Amino acid sequence: MMILISLCIAIASLAVGGLTIFLAYVNWKILKISMDILKVNYDIYDETVTIRQETIIIRKETIKIKVLSEALLNTTGAVKETLGEIPVAEGT
Repeated sequence: MMILISLCIAIASLAVGGLTIFLAYVNWKILKISMDILKVNYDIYDETVTIRQETIIIRKETIKIKVLSEALLNTTGAVKETLGEIPVAEGT
């Protein structure tokens, strides 16, 4: 009877040990997946920062183009006035 109890305890210990190893493996897999997700999130953040920087550059260039366009329009109007032509109204 004592041998049977000892055998049952040994089998239960092996089962618990096996379960512990299995759970450690599952936790390791979860950690690897979490690290991959973190890397993807970092890459997305990095791309977002790059896109925002490019957007700022585009806005600055657009402002420069607008200023140059307005200067060109004013210069064109002044030349037409000097030559005696009727300036074209804005927006047409």
